[in-house]
Amino acid sequence: MKTKHTKSPWKVVERTTNGTKGFEVTYGSDGELITDHVYEESDAKLIAAAPDLLEAAINLTEDLSCEESFWELVEAIQKATS
Repeated sequence: MKTKHTKSPWKVVERTTNGTKGFEVTYGSDGELITDHVYEESDAKLIAAAPDLLEAAINLTEDLSCEESFWELVEAIQKATS
């Protein structure tokens, strides 16, 4: 399955915009934006984990007996919820 989204890793960066504290989700060494401003850190973490969650879910559905795929999914869920 070929994905069309921006490749990971995506990172959460704290940012204040017009005096309002929030977060951005960026990728790459130059900090290209995935999101412009997210108010809640938990939402930003979930967005940043999206590529990992998708990849882990795809891997798990391709081989339900693969323990490594299961642990990839657990790790991605932890990234989204930590």
